[in-house]
Amino acid sequence: MKTRILSILIILAFCFSLVAVVAPPLANPVRAATTWYVNPGESIQAAVDGASSGDTIIVREGTYTENVDVNKDHLTIKSENGAEATIVQAANPDDDVFWVKANYVEISGFTVTGTNTFLHAGISASGEHLTICRNYALLNFAGIYVNATMNSLICNNTITDNGAGAGGAGIEVWNSANNRILNNNLRNNIYQAV
Repeated sequence: MKTRILSILIILAFCFSLVAVVAPPLANPVRAATTWYVNPGESIQAAVDGASSGDTIIVREGTYTENVDVNKDHLTIKSENGAEATIVQAANPDDDVFWVKANYVEISGFTVTGTNTFLHAGISASGEHLTICRNYALLNFAGIYVNATMNSLICNNTITDNGAGAGGAGIEVWNSANNRILNNNLRNNIYQAV
């Protein structure tokens, strides 16, 4: 009897070890989206570099002097309290304030200013399913410049005093299709839109 029980236990142990070897590993759990907060004196670019697809970056009130390159899909970058309270001034006037080169990115609630060389903008974008809304673009070569952009929304932006001395425009759209450009307030630009 003891021999029979011992044999059964050995067989069961062998079967369980086979299941452990043959069974596929459990899938990695899905990473929850992270919300990043950027305070004055910190870098928006550092938050973008540290973020992963699906994350949100919230920028608190203040003035930030930098040029921000966004090259990750599915990021939301927005101010905490709106464009009047959150200013991004180009550190390098020969580069875009925000340059979006990814898909499913939102940029909203910023004042963008200080880029004044040919074909550079407060917000420059190439990608699909972008949202560029509720920003204030002033004193740039172009307020908002989109090229090779599809299925995107540009809405409720105030775009003023862009293009001085260089011929830029409030909103420039090139090589793009199926975009919605709605309810933007354009004033005092060399060209309002092209």
